Amino acid sequence: MKTKCLILSIMLSSLFSFAQKDEEKLEELLIIADSLYNIENFEASKHLYLKIDSLAAKKDYLDLLIKTKKKISIIFNHLGNPDNSIAYAKECLKIAAKIKDLDNQIFALMYLGENYSNKFEFDIAIEYLEKALQLLDSNNNKPQLIHTKISIGSIHARNNNLDIAKQFFYEALDLAEELKDYRNQSVIYGNLAHCYDESNDYRKAIELGKKAVQICKNNNLKLRFYVPANIASSYENLKKYDSAMYYYQKSYTITLNPKNLINTARVSYRIGRLHTLQKQYKPGIKFYLESYALADSIKHDQVASLAIEGLSKTYQKINDYENSLLYLQKFLTLKSRIDQKSTEKKLEEFQIKYETKQKEERIATLAKENNLKATIIEQEKKQKYFLWSIFISTIILVSIVPWIWQRMKKKRLLAKQENLRFKAVIEAEQKERKRIAQDLHDSLGQSISVIKKRVSILQPASGDESKHKALIQQLDNTYDELRDISHNIMPNTLIMLGLVPAVRELISEISTEDSPKIELDSDIEPKKLNEDQAIALYRIIQEAIANILKHAKATLVNIRLENKNGTTSLYIKDNGKGMDISKINNNSGMGWKNIYSRVALLPGKINIQSQPDHGTSITIHLKNK
Repeated sequence: MKTKCLILSIMLSSLFSFAQKDEEKLEELLIIADSLYNIENFEASKHLYLKIDSLAAKKDYLDLLIKTKKKISIIFNHLGNPDNSIAYAKECLKIAAKIKDLDNQIFALMYLGENYSNKFEFDIAIEYLEKALQLLDSNNNKPQLIHTKISIGSIHARNNNLDIAKQFFYEALDLAEELKDYRNQSVIYGNLAHCYDESNDYRKAIELGKKAVQICKNNNLKLRFYVPANIASSYENLKKYDSAMYYYQKSYTITLNPKNLINTARVSYRIGRLHTLQKQYKPGIKFYLESYALADSIKHDQVASLAIEGLSKTYQKINDYENSLLYLQKFLTLKSRIDQKSTEKKLEEFQIKYETKQKEERIATLAKENNLKATIIEQEKKQKYFLWSIFISTIILVSIVPWIWQRMKKKRLLAKQENLRFKAVIEAEQKERKRIAQDLHDSLGQSISVIKKRVSILQPASGDESKHKALIQQLDNTYDELRDISHNIMPNTLIMLGLVPAVRELISEISTEDSPKIELDSDIEPKKLNEDQAIALYRIIQEAIANILKHAKATLVNIRLENKNGTTSLYIKDNGKGMDISKINNNSGMGWKNIYSRVALLPGKINIQSQPDHGTSITIHLKNK
């Protein structure tokens, strides 16, 4: 049957030399090629696909080209030719991207990943497969997502990243079970069996491998050769050689129908190795020779080197040193060739990188030159704009500066007048406060004292003693209240003794069990400050303490007054909750405004520092008059 198909494909391909085919006729021929492919006659189908691809390329039939390049890439992959498979997959990707065919872009990326994996170029393989995953996320194609996750898992398994491989396989298995995709379920179970075998969990590997076999049997699916091969490997590791041989033979049979030379070579090598483990040297040599012949015929050096190394060791065990030496020499020659190819490949990769870097440098140099020219032109434009800007700005400045200067002069004059008025108001207020406090204390206070003395010497009528006593108490309370009012208007201690005693008296009056501890430290002599300065500083301290008690939630307040080099300094620091200093200017309360106003009138300088949960620090400096 296969021979007839091959003849048919040759006859059809010969027709291409007699007539120019249009796209419709090429599509008909594609159906014949697909039929050959479906019965796994890969050589015949490949020959026909290549002919169709050549003609479709001349007419630029892009949809048809995607189909042919896709199938050709798959066939080369089946035939163990990853380089050709990669070449056609890249062409497929290029065309699919051009016509925005998302499904075939994903296919091409997946096949590139699989083929690079077959070449043991895992980093490149992962790169292509991750691109495929990104596209799959955008179109939610679950069947292709299964395939991609299987491919990525397989690469990680080959690279011995077994935990990561298992993760991808189990994710793919969940999707396959959801879609009832039995073919991929069997593939995934086979791959998981390999992972557990590599992890030395041989019983779990056998269990999963047998699940893959059972799924294929129940659903009439073709079993992949590596599934029984993996089961056999686990049995071999458990030293159950009979079971191992049974599954190796099963795998070997699968590779023969249709014949896949490289897979047959791989399984033959394993069967040969198992025979030698059981000291069955003659059948071992037979399978080693078969493996070597098959691998050598398709120039698969890795499998060939394993087979001839096995032959050399096996001949040595049966004392056939001549053949042992012969195959040892072949092994060393082949190993040298493999190493040379690896070196040449690395040199080629280095050469490509070097040429790419040179090209990038040339492009960068050209871009730099173009950027330099563009920069010079841009600078010339900017220079012209700059000169024009200077010219126009000069005219504007000449016109507007006198007006601005006059306006600023007027503002300064108004500010000065406003300060003088405010200072006059404050001074008048202080004098009036002082006068009222003095009058209350000297006049009204003395009057109450006289009334108290006269009431005290009066003899109350019988039965009015309590009323008499209450009247005296009321006079005492009135006097105390009068004294408090007088003190608040203008502390007598401040006028009589100076700033420091007045502040100490203020602290004493404020201090309670619930209030924060307030400490005062001062080296100011009474005569160092004039009366206006003392009153201003007293009011600032009074206002600051009020703010702390109201807002800060502090437990300790430190107040320090000192004189150095003709400058009086006031420091107020608390350990409260702190505040945002930038919000002081927006504060609607009068406390901070009064403090700033009084400092400005002294005149003095104020600095406030605060951080959340680190308290607040106020520093005020003023020159002694």
